[in-house]
Amino acid sequence: MANLTTIARPYAKAILSLAREQKSYAQWSKMLAYLSAVVEHKQVDKILHNLAISSEDKAKLIISIDPAMLDAQGQNLVQTLAYYKRLLIIPALYLLYEKLRKAEQKEVTAKLFMARELSESELALIRADFAKELGANLHLQHELVPGLIGGGKIKIGDRVLDASIKSSLQELYKHLTTDQGQLA
Repeated sequence: MANLTTIARPYAKAILSLAREQKSYAQWSKMLAYLSAVVEHKQVDKILHNLAISSEDKAKLIISIDPAMLDAQGQNLVQTLAYYKRLLIIPALYLLYEKLRKAEQKEVTAKLFMARELSESELALIRADFAKELGANLHLQHELVPGLIGGGKIKIGDRVLDASIKSSLQELYKHLTTDQGQLA
């Protein structure tokens, strides 16, 4: 079977196009997050893997769990995926849609690890500086890590900027121990 992301990609692109056209990014994010949670539920997963249950019945079940969570287009998506026996791609579809949406809307999520608690004004300043540098809307999550001694780290995607005292001390130690023989 092909990679779930490969199968989900055309659906994610179509949903993104529809969301762009209708300015309904948030609504689609909400519906896909809901559908992903439903499909990943242990009992629903058993039903989706049961070959004795028709695709139509699987779609009806997913839609009936909380009909208010899905608009007509969301229900149509479930029915279409069920018809083509692709309901299990929904979690991959959700993740891919979110990735494409964030790229299109220039949204970046960063994790900030600090040795001390920061005030809201300090967080706002950091958020504004990085948003300006990245040219994107920055969603900043922060976490207290006392082991850093002082300073902090920020992780944006796969990049890590480390300005912690712990890291600086480790670098200094490495420098002193590897270059010690060269000083004489």
